[in-house]
Amino acid sequence: MATSSITKSGTAVSCAHCLSLLVEGLRQENGVVSVSADKNANVLVVEFDPSVSDENKIHLRLRGLGFAGDELYCVC
Repeated sequence: MATSSITKSGTAVSCAHCLSLLVEGLRQENGVVSVSADKNANVLVVEFDPSVSDENKIHLRLRGLGFAGDELYCVC
C-alpha cells in the first residue's frame, strides 16, 4: 500500500491532554495509517492511505477536533 503524508511544523501543542486529543482523534479517521507528534520539535506527521482519505479530510478532522489553521495550538 502506498501512503501519503502531511507534515505540520510550527505546532504549539504542548500539554498532554491536547496532544492526546490530537493524536487519538486523527488515528480514528478512516485511512490514517499513523500519527506522530513531537512536542519538543513542534512537528506533527500524519501518514494516510490516499485511496481512502486525503489532505482535505485530514484537515476537516483537525477542525472537528478543535484545531484549525496551519498552526496547531493547545485548545484548553
